[in-house]
Amino acid sequence: MASTGPGNLKARRDLGARLRKARGKRTATSIGQQLNVSPSTVTRTETGERLCTEAYFNALADLLGLAGTERETLEQMVMAVWDADPPWWSRFADVLSANYAAVLEYEETATRRRDYQTGLIPAHLQTERYSWEVTNAEFNGLSRDHVEDLVAVRSIRQRRIRRRDRLVPQCPRMDYRLA
Repeated sequence: MASTGPGNLKARRDLGARLRKARGKRTATSIGQQLNVSPSTVTRTETGERLCTEAYFNALADLLGLAGTERETLEQMVMAVWDADPPWWSRFADVLSANYAAVLEYEETATRRRDYQTGLIPAHLQTERYSWEVTNAEFNGLSRDHVEDLVAVRSIRQRRIRRRDRLVPQCPRMDYRLA
């Protein structure tokens, strides 16, 4: 169901930002026309929403006249994206929406998270049983297995953040406001 692409989002976005900078004042439309791709392919690659394929990278680098250390640096960045391990949530891809997968990707590199809830306990503070009841009620048509998988994702997210709290001094700071 969900796929935001291989590699981690931060690596794809960093690569995309470098490609956008290399494009200079040329428009995505003009680059797309010269590479025989749509302008959205150009911009989605630059925002990290789309994987930069080998053929696309080589054609773009040639078109932009990238050479020497600049091209080598970008080649290393693109190889790092291609060689990245799948994210931990990929085993739940059949039950995650693309939007939820994107949230998980952003969360991996977040330095701060804010939740505002009016009627529910925020996901990172929910017990497993509460999470199951909320998920089952919210997604009434899902099978028991799907609900359990979504609850498992929440539980893993909680454990990962708690682990980062202990191991990484600049872990995401979470602020909660319950109304």
